[in-house]
Amino acid sequence: EARGPASEHQSPLAALHEAAAGKRALEDSAVEELFSAKRFKATDEALAAEVSRRAVALSEGLVDLVARRRCWASAVSLLSLPELDEAAATQLLAADRDFEACLLASAVRRPSTPRLLESALAERLPASLLPGIVELLVEWLETYRHCTAAEVAEVAPGVPTPAEI
Repeated sequence: EARGPASEHQSPLAALHEAAAGKRALEDSAVEELFSAKRFKATDEALAAEVSRRAVALSEGLVDLVARRRCWASAVSLLSLPELDEAAATQLLAADRDFEACLLASAVRRPSTPRLLESALAERLPASLLPGIVELLVEWLETYRHCTAAEVAEVAPGVPTPAEI
């Protein structure tokens, strides 16, 4: 069994790692405690850091857990990984139904294989999200029509460039 650089038994997120690997129920009390109102932000930030360091194994279970728990910092870290496939990226994007985390910007920046992306979007993205996504993409492009790239970067540093859109 392969593990990331940090041993799961030493990590304060060990219960979360086990849940992502299917070794522990998502409803387990230790997992629930990590996502309590008091600990949610710290858990999300710690998991995001582990993902960025590749200290936690990328898996379907991890993506599912991040999407279900709406761990936006972790989702952004996952979307930055080139090895994350289009289906998983689409699952994360679909979890941000209200565009509160603006995962779309991270998703737009990802390199992808058009046919795989098309298939993933068709299978995993609810049709109800398409109008909001298109509206946001058009809004970004309109912003670049009225402002310079430097102005956009200063005011909204996360907005993808027109070439990325």
